Amino acid sequence: MNAWDKMLNGIWNQTDPQANSSVTLDDVLLRAMFNGEKLSREQVMAIPEVAADVDLISNTFALIPCKLYRREGDSVVEVENDPRVDLLNVDPRDTLDAFQFKKAMCTDYFVGANGGGYAYISRDRNNVKALHYVKSEDVTIWCNDDPIFKNYWIYVNAEKYEKTDFLKLLRNTRNGWDGESIISEVNDAMQAAYGLLKLQIALATKGGNKKGFLLSKKRLGKEEILALKNTWSSLYSNSSDNIPILNEGLDFKETSSSPMELQLNQCKTTLNKEIDSIFHISDDREDFVRKAILPIGNAFETALNRDLLLEKEKKTYFWQLDYSELIKASMKERYEAYRSAKEAGWLMINEIREMENLEKVEGMDVLNVGLGAALYNTDDGTFYVPNTDTAKNREDKEENNEEP
Repeated sequence: MNAWDKMLNGIWNQTDPQANSSVTLDDVLLRAMFNGEKLSREQVMAIPEVAADVDLISNTFALIPCKLYRREGDSVVEVENDPRVDLLNVDPRDTLDAFQFKKAMCTDYFVGANGGGYAYISRDRNNVKALHYVKSEDVTIWCNDDPIFKNYWIYVNAEKYEKTDFLKLLRNTRNGWDGESIISEVNDAMQAAYGLLKLQIALATKGGNKKGFLLSKKRLGKEEILALKNTWSSLYSNSSDNIPILNEGLDFKETSSSPMELQLNQCKTTLNKEIDSIFHISDDREDFVRKAILPIGNAFETALNRDLLLEKEKKTYFWQLDYSELIKASMKERYEAYRSAKEAGWLMINEIREMENLEKVEGMDVLNVGLGAALYNTDDGTFYVPNTDTAKNREDKEENNEEP
């Protein structure tokens, strides 16, 4: 049973005459859970754990460079001089820079009004000139009613645009024009977390003082009751150092703590863990990248291939994110990865230096292979053994009954 199920059980127990519970319907948390309304983006982002998770994922995603590749026969060549690469990695020619642009798109992917991030593609004929991020709440979708031959148009400030005019990063979409945000998907969980936050604020506002009631041995007049209420309210205001003084015959009785108050920290810890699981946050960096970052990266690559490539380019060009940038945060991980690649013989020292923005060293454009390795040339079918400095072709080895 999860945290919010336990809370709901506590709510229903208060209707059971046999249940020994002091939960009251005027509690802030219960009122928040009973309204059943969908939380707004501002309310969800006010939850510290949600804000931290979204910030972590969007920052990590924004760090990853976007690279454009072209297929040339059996080989793949990186396209570095295409202006679209600079738009995604340096300056989108908008008020946002490339980092802020990708961070905003990723944030809307989780908590956007339409369950996704939108960016207008400014074109001059077939050339992309700029990428303008548009807030999700400013986007309105109009679509037809055909479930098979679906079509839609995008409206911004009552201006109509074609679907090809926008780059769209959508989450859990079933139609291609809008998605499902975290707010819609797990609204009950977010309401429980937001209710706990409101309860904490309410307790802090009262200075942590417990609820209670006053007992009087004699009947008080209206003036005495009003004066006592004013004095007593200062105790719960958390903005005054006034100390109420009880006259003779008055006694203060504390009410017992409600189950919500007693289990506040426990529920908060449980909810934080479950929110982390919703966003796939993990202490294992590799697990975090695989579960939380890769799906968004693949969705972004697909969107770029669909909306930022011409139809004639889609056969040979493709976008791909360079996740190697993520290991640069850890020098140990980065150097171990370089060493493994160098020892395996698929990266040269100068290639590694280029990745580290260092100048090339003459004579370092060689692959590192062990002396005991047998190198096979797939073009002419010859073998070369560095340890013996000998070269043979396949026919010679087969005649001598030698293993290749």
